[in-house]
Amino acid sequence: MSTCLFREGDAITPSDRQGFDRRWSAPNLERVYTPLTADDALNAAENFIHMYNHDEVQIVSGRHCYENFIYSAKTKCIVDVTGLRDFGHDRDKGYYIGTGNANWDMYQILNNVFGKTLPAGSCYSVGLGGHVTGGGYGLLSRLYGLTVDWITGVRIVVIRNNRAELLYCDASNHADLFWAVRGGGGGNFGIITHYYFQDLPRSPDYMYISTITLPWEGITPDVLFQYFQTFAEYECSQSELTWNNFNIIHINHKYTGALSLSSFTYYDKTRQGDINSFERSLIATTNQRKQRYASIGKVSNTPAPHIGHPVWLADNGLFLTADDALPYRKYTYLEGTQNVNGSGPNRYGKYKSAYLKQAVPRDQSDKYFHYMTEQPEGADLSATLFQLDSYGGRINRVSSKETAIAQRSSIAKVQYGTYWYEDSQDPAANEARAAANIKWLQDMYSDVYARWNGIPSPTAFSDPLVDGCYFNYCDTDIGVNNSDYSMNGAHYPIDKAMSAYFRDNYVGSFSHPSVFMVKQTWNPQNWFASSQSIPAVDANKAA
Repeated sequence: MSTCLFREGDAITPSDRQGFDRRWSAPNLERVYTPLTADDALNAAENFIHMYNHDEVQIVSGRHCYENFIYSAKTKCIVDVTGLRDFGHDRDKGYYIGTGNANWDMYQILNNVFGKTLPAGSCYSVGLGGHVTGGGYGLLSRLYGLTVDWITGVRIVVIRNNRAELLYCDASNHADLFWAVRGGGGGNFGIITHYYFQDLPRSPDYMYISTITLPWEGITPDVLFQYFQTFAEYECSQSELTWNNFNIIHINHKYTGALSLSSFTYYDKTRQGDINSFERSLIATTNQRKQRYASIGKVSNTPAPHIGHPVWLADNGLFLTADDALPYRKYTYLEGTQNVNGSGPNRYGKYKSAYLKQAVPRDQSDKYFHYMTEQPEGADLSATLFQLDSYGGRINRVSSKETAIAQRSSIAKVQYGTYWYEDSQDPAANEARAAANIKWLQDMYSDVYARWNGIPSPTAFSDPLVDGCYFNYCDTDIGVNNSDYSMNGAHYPIDKAMSAYFRDNYVGSFSHPSVFMVKQTWNPQNWFASSQSIPAVDANKAA
């Protein structure tokens, strides 16, 4: 039997048992493997397949999973890939980076060493292991697409018939596996150790940030609806001239006092040309944006709370009022990326998501107004919001079948989040607060998407408004696995969840790929199984 670094017994620490979301823990954790190389990851697999069941072993990178896929009472063994932090450039395969690196590591490495970047997330401590394979996106995604759109190779440990194997897959080698790991999510197919990129986008030269505060005072249902329409028309424009601009509107609960609109614009001398002309145009565009929203409702010079992502915008001097003040802050690319690269405090949280193909309609807007202005008994909504991220651009130039990410026609992605602390000495009081916050979010989400049976997933082949959910923003409310981790294609709760995440790429067809079929081929024993892992058993055939 092969060897790999591991810790067990007293060497297991409380930090090993808990992730970023303080809701989740692994009280029965017995062993943590810590590979430093791809061969170490292979050796770890060769060990644990003889020691544990398929749903007792999990993989971690940055520990940011939104649900209890990793940290649960079932988990007895963890493969922590934090030590896989190498990087470089291979003459044949191109740039590569280990999955133990986090977003900020990646930004520093690619920019400082190669002058390159990747359109990934803005939370510095999120690990590449899960973020990239789940279809990671970020402030550069309208310009450069998704992380998976740049991957040209993956090194991965797969387990079949109780045998572990280290493979390299790309468009020519194990092409079905290569297709699935580009969006199929962490742990579904094996232990990914490295990502490869034949080419990467050039790092922009500068990043410009502007923010508008929209106080709740004076916001009526009509005003909120107009905000949504304006955001969709202007901030989510699909004109290629706007792809270097990423916008986020934070709809914070009324309890917080204000909404906010943040804009991130990138300058690349190879694309935009003369920087003086670019900045003159940007000043005009930024002022026009502020005037648009001021014509609808109130605009304030007081920073709004930034609860969602990115964080740390409220204190960066964007609210200067002098006559000659610039309407934005200018940063070098790396400096600006670092400025928005926070993860926020470790709290208890619950999350949901949706893809939107057009502006929020009036009926949904009115429901949002109701929920975002109510104060349900027992809930603490002081750190609660949903945010619309502008989307599309280059993302939508890729076919829905090119990768496992099927959502390629949306103009916005919605993130829902409610956060809280459990500070009471009375455990029952803490549980009551958590339950109240979660129920509030569930009620709003179910009501807003009541037309689709409570989940923003098309009930037909396609829908003009919604296009499912984002796997990296996992949400067990929309459906979980049964005890044997099986599917039947339509009616099990897990099938509804998988269809929301992967749309037609879940079960596929004779002419289209399927993450379910790839799972059966490459991970038939369903290692790293969780409440929302892709099923590996067809209940219809098994019966």
